[in-house]
Amino acid sequence: RCSRDWSSDVCSSDLTDLNVSFIEAATGALVADARVLRAGRSVAFAEVEVRNEEDRLVAIGRCTLAIRRG
Repeated sequence: RCSRDWSSDVCSSDLTDLNVSFIEAATGALVADARVLRAGRSVAFAEVEVRNEEDRLVAIGRCTLAIRRG
């Protein structure tokens, strides 16, 4: 089954690197806002910000994905 997140021909991806910085303790509901920074032929880079109910930044993450196209 193929993912259709950022390209119509991406069939799967493997996480090759993950970095998360926890800025402060989080309680209650959280909202994560993620975006793809760049997606090439075989590698994609993404980042995510996690905020609490008061819109305070509680964590930041970045990841690298190896892409398999099909």
